[in-house]
Amino acid sequence: MNGNCNYQPPATVPYSNTGGGQVNFMVSRNDKEDADGKIQENWDYQVAEVSDFKRETIIAAIIREKYSQHAVEAIINNHLTGEDAGEFAQLQNWRNLAKAVADGLYMKTDLQETLSAEIIDRLTKIDETLQAVAETLIEKGITP
Repeated sequence: MNGNCNYQPPATVPYSNTGGGQVNFMVSRNDKEDADGKIQENWDYQVAEVSDFKRETIIAAIIREKYSQHAVEAIINNHLTGEDAGEFAQLQNWRNLAKAVADGLYMKTDLQETLSAEIIDRLTKIDETLQAVAETLIEKGITP
């Protein structure tokens, strides 16, 4: 669910005595100019409702904000059968975002930096693995 307000929203908003509340994430400032030309403070964000503020609950709630259980199952099955059109990578990126939010990040800029760093780390590991495979194949005389 999307949210908007005229002040920076907190990362979490507890609901009285229920133990639950909302988790705000992807928070970004988006000031607007009113009819008089005056700049009005404006914040956009996404919201996930949670029954408690445990890490696993937050991750699950954020994932469900974008993907239903049926959608997740379809994406995984398509990935396993080789019919994936990039949805699996998008799901994994959203899961990583959910984990980062559960770990305390909620500003859009911080989340983008974290996700970019994770992608760079993954690509580096892939390159290292490919290099190790190539070296092993050369050592065994399988490739020149």
